[in-house]
Amino acid sequence: MPAAMQFGLMMRAQFPAGDDMQARFRELAEQARLADALGYASITNGMHYSSAPWQDLQQMPFLCRIMAEAPHVRINFGLVLLSLHKPLDVAEQIATADVLSGGKVIFGAALGYRDVEFLAFGTTQKERVKRFELTRRQSGRRSASAAGITSASARASCPF
Repeated sequence: MPAAMQFGLMMRAQFPAGDDMQARFRELAEQARLADALGYASITNGMHYSSAPWQDLQQMPFLCRIMAEAPHVRINFGLVLLSLHKPLDVAEQIATADVLSGGKVIFGAALGYRDVEFLAFGTTQKERVKRFELTRRQSGRRSASAAGITSASARASCPF
């Protein structure tokens, strides 16, 4: 028998400059509670940096707080811009979020496309595939220790 279709909610968490971010967060938390009560399967939030003139709630703290509001839904980190981050950092943050959620994390990854983000992280779009592949290999498992990542191995194998 085929699996039943599931529905998820994408929460953008990006608002115009000058907007009341605490009020917007309260509204998003209310939406998360409603999605949970209605039986939604997941809540997703994307990742962007340097979004001026917009203001954005950052993915990791936002979704970790939302998981407390909606304890029955899966939390989708979709998409993490792997080419901007260090493998050990991504692995440990996602593994910690998975523990906090009771094993309900969905991890999605992307290359990224905005020059302003690459510049902010001291890299370029030319390097993104190499960085993405290295970070994906080292952080795409349930935990940093399961992936064999230690502080020393991350420094030795990570050229950025």
